[in-house]
Amino acid sequence: MVYRIQNKKVRNILRKNENEKMRKIYELEGMSCGGCLNNVKKALLQHPDVTEVEVQLHSQRVVLTMIKLVDVDELQAQLNNAGHYRIKEIVLK
Repeated sequence: MVYRIQNKKVRNILRKNENEKMRKIYELEGMSCGGCLNNVKKALLQHPDVTEVEVQLHSQRVVLTMIKLVDVDELQAQLNNAGHYRIKEIVLK
């Protein structure tokens, strides 16, 4: 199940810079229910460079659409305010 929410503040920016967006997939830890999913979405959308968040509860992953690449430590700082969630970059072997 995938849930998508978009930051209303940046919709106009996205329309102007549609080709400049980037998407990245991260692993999440600590989500167990729909409330957790909503907390993670809301927390990540607080970052000004995150424009869209797709959270996958069962696979414990999140797909972020960003104006520019955001450091994983910044994303973790956003999540620290929302609960005991952890975000990690996916390393391909």
